[in-house]
Amino acid sequence: MNSTQSRPARNAGNGASGGWLKEKIDDLIAKFNDQEPFPPHTDQKQRSELLREHFVDGIWPQLCDDYDTMIKDLKGLLQNQFGTAIPSDVSGRAKTAGSVKASLQRRETALHAEEGHYFTNLEDIFQAMHDLAGLRIVLKDRDDLGKGQELIKRLFQMKASVHFHPDREVGKHCKRTRFGAYQTDNYRLILRDDETGPISQYADVMFEVQLTTFSDDLYNIIAHALLYKSTAGPLTPQEEMVLDLSHGLGQCFELCLKIFKDKLNASSSGNLPGIKGNEDEFAEMDKTLGPGTSNEARVALDEIIGNFNAGEFDAGVKSMSERVDQILNKEMKRRRRSKVLQDLSILPYRDRKDRNPTPVQGTCHWFINHELFRQWRDNKSSSLLWVSADPGCGRFRRPEGRRGCLTLTSTSTVRPKRKPPFRCNTTEVRGR
Repeated sequence: MNSTQSRPARNAGNGASGGWLKEKIDDLIAKFNDQEPFPPHTDQKQRSELLREHFVDGIWPQLCDDYDTMIKDLKGLLQNQFGTAIPSDVSGRAKTAGSVKASLQRRETALHAEEGHYFTNLEDIFQAMHDLAGLRIVLKDRDDLGKGQELIKRLFQMKASVHFHPDREVGKHCKRTRFGAYQTDNYRLILRDDETGPISQYADVMFEVQLTTFSDDLYNIIAHALLYKSTAGPLTPQEEMVLDLSHGLGQCFELCLKIFKDKLNASSSGNLPGIKGNEDEFAEMDKTLGPGTSNEARVALDEIIGNFNAGEFDAGVKSMSERVDQILNKEMKRRRRSKVLQDLSILPYRDRKDRNPTPVQGTCHWFINHELFRQWRDNKSSSLLWVSADPGCGRFRRPEGRRGCLTLTSTSTVRPKRKPPFRCNTTEVRGR
């Protein structure tokens, strides 16, 4: 049997000070205060630590199921109230024991930094843990923010509110982001005194409601763990820039939904609108990125859109992620190749070569018959032949002689696709 089913709802006219859940919390606190399980001479910091441990291990296990039930009831209320008038998605959760433990550690540190003391009793902990029960309302249209804020204020009694502004500093390297920080309104709430419905059984128990938009919620999937909680450790400047870019992409997608709102609502299929690339754009892909790229792009696009249209959201996200990884890897290889070529300075090859006399018979034959050279010569793909020698050994003239000998003695050696030699600023010559 659900723990709330045997509990009566509060009667607003009977003078009760709270619902049964608040009474249960008060009983647990009173029992703890009567027993006082800690040693009498415990210092303040140690007592705070013991209080945290007792809450996680002793108090929260007796309440978490009740909070789960409260979340379900409050979620149903919000879904019913927002309805179709304010299109949105409502989700909720009660904190896990691990999350409670981590949150208490962070908030104890903040409490001492701001007020100079630690937790002294369980009441302090309940006051600090205002989000043991948390709900999130994600608005599909940013223009509905005002209506959503007013509805929350009308439904509940507000204890405090915090607005997380997009202009605040985030990250270690990119303090001011191009597309803004995560924006949300967080409300710390209790039920109204005149609430008489089934949810009145949760009277005087604080919970948190977060109101945000589609693009911010999409961005926060990544940013919450990596920026706020730093679960993966410090981020590089490039990683922070990519995170910011993901926020911009979310905003673009939200704008697209807004522009096509009427057409999407009129669609009977409910699928994503068809997306087809312009033929000129696909042709340009082949010119810029190489033959076959346009076909690869078509296949990738069809696969991703197909997954979303089939309702396979996870598969669609995975497809996009894999394609992005492929693009990034390809770009990284291109940049590494470009960096290598930049390290090589091209000399006026023909002028330098033609100033030397024609090589005598047999010059460089040892070179063109060498196994390494022949492997390089016969390689069907682009490759690098690295020739090095001590100063004065003719390492720079050897390519000249090699090139001359090749044209004199063989008709099937180096083809025009092979580029002339490069000279580095070091004591080595690199042939390409």
